[in-house]
Amino acid sequence: MSNLSVSTLVLHLEQADPASLDDAELVERLLLEIAQAVGLHVVASTSHRFTPQGLSAVLLLAESHVAVHTWPEEAGAYLTLTTCGPLGAEAVSTVESLVTAALGGRVRTEQVRL
Repeated sequence: MSNLSVSTLVLHLEQADPASLDDAELVERLLLEIAQAVGLHVVASTSHRFTPQGLSAVLLLAESHVAVHTWPEEAGAYLTLTTCGPLGAEAVSTVESLVTAALGGRVRTEQVRL
């Protein structure tokens, strides 16, 4: 088990565009773009819309998962990307850029490595 490497990237998005945060198609496309951009392999996907607004979407990856939960009424979202391998600085920067380009706002990022 000593060779196991798990990385989790946590992005907290603030002051994002509420309409974008409530657009399921845009958010699902964003998750797919993230997976593709950092070389991850999508196995399955699902999402759920909340009433009156907000959504959660998840991609199951061969390497683990990526998930997002949005709160348009707060102009915010949380996105987590967990992989069974390291995420380098370039991958982190790419994910941050994709998220802010799609949803606006500013992002705070934390990375946990196990």
